Amino acid sequence: MSFLRINLGITFKRGFFILPFFFLFFLLSSLPTQASPSYYYISRKKFVLNVEKGALANSPFDEKGIPVVEYPRRGNPNSKRYYNPSAVAQYGLGAYELYLDGDGRYFPIFIKQADWLVSNQRNGLWRHSNAVQSHSLRPGWISAMTQGLGISLLTRAYIATSDEKYLKVAKMAVAPFWKDVRNGGVASYDYGGIWFEEYPTNPPSHVLNGFIFALFGLYDYCLVTQDLKAYKLLNQAVITLSKNLHRYEKNGKVLYQLKGEVVKDNYDNLIFEQLHALTQITLRGEFGQAALQWERAKSRRQLSLPHNSISHKSFLKKSSTKKIFMVDEDNKMSKWWKSLQFMVAEILGVTS
Repeated sequence: MSFLRINLGITFKRGFFILPFFFLFFLLSSLPTQASPSYYYISRKKFVLNVEKGALANSPFDEKGIPVVEYPRRGNPNSKRYYNPSAVAQYGLGAYELYLDGDGRYFPIFIKQADWLVSNQRNGLWRHSNAVQSHSLRPGWISAMTQGLGISLLTRAYIATSDEKYLKVAKMAVAPFWKDVRNGGVASYDYGGIWFEEYPTNPPSHVLNGFIFALFGLYDYCLVTQDLKAYKLLNQAVITLSKNLHRYEKNGKVLYQLKGEVVKDNYDNLIFEQLHALTQITLRGEFGQAALQWERAKSRRQLSLPHNSISHKSFLKKSSTKKIFMVDEDNKMSKWWKSLQFMVAEILGVTS
């Protein structure tokens, strides 16, 4: 299926006149988004199956069918059962995938998770009720990853049902992306750019997979609403990740986060999937190039072959052309559409 998507790497191209601002809104509002509800960018179906098998808790659901998580770990006699809004959102996204695959049993499950997010949001935030010792977080902490996953689920619920309540709550969930973690938000400012934090620590930890989950959610919100302010914020964050992706590589291994240079091999495959998806969304090849290089490095380690550390220049090559919208890869964009993109980019006034 061919559909237009927003692309986030924006540069100026001189020589175009500025269109009236109302025309920009007309242009963006007339752009088709996905013609039917979409699959998530990385499959969450396996997550659903793991939850149902009891991977997160011995009794995986409450009486209403909402997944629960045992902390500090499943089966530990000292563990307690908590609702984890990130887990609820991922379970809902996976259920929606299974529904799109033709299993109608999962549609009400998908809606049930979306309704839980609606009922449990407070002031635009979903809070975690468990402590996180690794990041010195007390109960009640917030997460850009959680906000992004929640937005992704709610925008799909809105598309599937046309119920405005889902879009309203998704819009409220976007607000914390403009606030610094020190002021009750999920953003931080470091290395000259804006970051979205999975864990709201100070100094920021910059967890990679959480950052990307947040980008996916903000992207989904932009697809549905054509919100110009959100477009610009999203573009800035994508540029931040593009310019700093090399920091997540050390001796051929992928860092889970920048603070403390933590390596968690079990997160590698998830990050590879995320980066490939990010390239499809943004048409910025450096994300996919990094994923391929890191995948090859991991394969060499597993085969016990000699390995040389991957340098920044070896895989982070900036794109010479960056576009604001994209079409699926099987369709080439016309010169007219490219020109129109640059006009819109100039109106937005965002450069990379």
